[in-house]
Formats: sequence, C-alpha cells, structure tokens
Amino acid sequence: SYGLAYREHQSLRNRQQEIESEIEVAANMQQTFLRGEIPETKHLDIGALSRAAKKMSGDYYHFVRDDNDCVSIAIADVIGKGIPAALSMSMIKYAMDSVPEQRMQPAAILENLNRVVEQNVEAGMFITMMYGIYDPRVHRFYYSGAGHEPGFFYSAKDNEFQELAAKGLLLGVADDTKYREFEKPVNLDDMIVLLSDGVTECRTEKGFIEREEVTALIRENLHLPAQKIVDRVYGELERLQDFELRDDFTLIILRRKV
Repeated sequence: SYGLAYREHQSLRNRQQEIESEIEVAANMQQTFLRGEIPETKHLDIGALSRAAKKMSGDYYHFVRDDNDCVSIAIADVIGKGIPAALSMSMIKYAMDSVPEQRMQPAAILENLNRVVEQNVEAGMFITMMYGIYDPRVHRFYYSGAGHEPGFFYSAKDNEFQELAAKGLLLGVADDTKYREFEKPVNLDDMIVLLSDGVTECRTEKGFIEREEVTALIRENLHLPAQKIVDRVYGELERLQDFELRDDFTLIILRRKV
C-alpha cells in the first residue's frame, strides 16, 4: 500500500513538473511574440514597461511607426488569466497586423478587432483596449477606447493632469459595436499616459492606491526621460506591494519633445 501511494505521488509530481515546464515554454513564447518594440522618433520621448503578475500575462501593448513618423499605440487587457488570456493576446496582435490600412482610424481599428474577438473568443472572456495615434504633422493624439482603464494627459503649460477617458464597450460583447474617436492637441512637453488596471489597482496594506497617487509619482519624476519615469513608478508601486504584483502591470508614457 505504501509502495503504491509512493508511486502515485511520484507520478503526480512528475506530471506537475511537466505542466510547469510547458507553462514556462508558453510564457517564453508569449514574451517573444508579444514583445513591444519601442519606436525611435524625433518627435516623442517614449517609455514603456509591462510585467506579468504570474508567468503568463493578460496585458499587451504594441507600437507602430509609419513613414510619416506617426506613432500608433495599442494597450489591452484580457479579463481572464493564464494560457487562455495569453492566447487571446496573440490573436489580437495578429489581427492588428492584418489591418494596416486602418491604423490612422482608431475607431475603425477597434470595430474590426471587436468582430474578431466576438467571433473567436470563448463566451465570458472579454478584452479592454485603448488605441491611439500621434500625428506629428498636426501635433494631435487621436484615440478610441473599449472599456479600458482611463489614462492621463499631462499639460506642461498648466502643470496639471487630466483624465484621458474614452468610453466604449469592451471587445467581444456585441459584433456590431461602434466606437467614438477623440482627439487631443499635444504641445511641447505634454505627456500621454496609458496604463492597465494593474497600475491603478495596486493594493497595499492600506488598501488600493488612488489614481492621484500614480500621477503624484509621475510628477515627482518629470525631470527624467520617459523610460526612467516609467521604471521609477513601477519600482515604487512594486515596493508598496512588498515586491509581489497582484495583477499584470503595464505603463506607457509618450512625451512630445519637439
């Protein structure tokens, strides 16, 4: 009886090790497929950081720079965890790559992706997203949102943060959803801050932090390049959580420099 129990224990242990190994491979593949390369442009100082709370991430961001030096940016969050969420993110990436002619139309991008998600993702799994494009020819940021965490817009002239909200239904709820497009003029040293709810729902021993605490951290580091601001904010929020993320964390900052 002891021998049978021991063999069963060893079998379960070996199977667990196999599963963990498969998850590790899947996580490495996800990081390879979804790695967001930050474009270099003379008009914007860009910083971005994304960290998974577990091995697999449900967050995603993606940059594209075109021949006119326009920079488009997508940030998304799957309502769900683990491998299904990671597979959904991969589907979103390749769906975005298939519609390059619509990159200048954020609302059209979301409507296209919404149909893809509604037809291909299992019931009960939805995706939030914000998609925008900065056009240096007119110094404006055009954007649309699908239920995603509101970002921030920092006005250098007024030295204040405003909420960058774009209301819209989550991707995957209804295939005929229409999205509204917004626009924002961007002056010298203004900043666009995009994030996932893992930033604003950072939980400490005192409870969830306020959005104002996030903007305060950014304000403390305004003298730094965008990437260093992102790194500093992440480091401080990670410290407040005793170096254990409760949710996937993604933070992006775009600052106009010329």
